[in-house]
Amino acid sequence: IRINAVGPGGIATNIGANMSFPADPDMELMSRYMGLRGMVEVDDVADMIALLASPAGRSFHGACINIDAGITAG
Repeated sequence: IRINAVGPGGIATNIGANMSFPADPDMELMSRYMGLRGMVEVDDVADMIALLASPAGRSFHGACINIDAGITAG
């Protein structure tokens, strides 16, 4: 039995489609909370789950894999 976890970061969805944002956002402040390569796509998370469930993921045991475009890496 293999047990692993996937920890997604901010996911690019339409959940905020109806939100309003300030006309002049503080991009420097916002960039502190964004990954180096933008938002994570749903397919990025699905691909990792598929990998972990496949024979190719047989060497992953007890792993927690962050998919957050580099936010936790600093």
